[in-house]
Amino acid sequence: MLCRDLGQVLLGVADDGIKWTGYTPVIQGYQDLEVRVSFSLRNEQGEQSHGVASCFYPYEQDDIGAETFEMPTAAYSTYPAKMVLNGETVDKKLLAQSINKVMVMQGKRAIENVQEKLKN
Repeated sequence: MLCRDLGQVLLGVADDGIKWTGYTPVIQGYQDLEVRVSFSLRNEQGEQSHGVASCFYPYEQDDIGAETFEMPTAAYSTYPAKMVLNGETVDKKLLAQSINKVMVMQGKRAIENVQEKLKN
């Protein structure tokens, strides 16, 4: 999921350093779709902290078709135009750079998954 991967990249934590604890899509008509993910982190001392990342995807569909009824999120952009991480709005340039980094990361992951399946 893009919002989780963005949160992880922006926080600079490894896969084993973060635990995703919640996922909530918030659809409010023609307003941006908010995807809210919650997480917990454990620091080197073993202390746990909790946080929330929200990604906001602009509404982009001019007309409502059958695909919108089947999958309401299809009416929204593929990439978030705004992100709030632990109450702080992420700078637009940093968000764009992070999206690029995540796209490369997800592409590599997809290739590795295909290679693994081909081995088996």
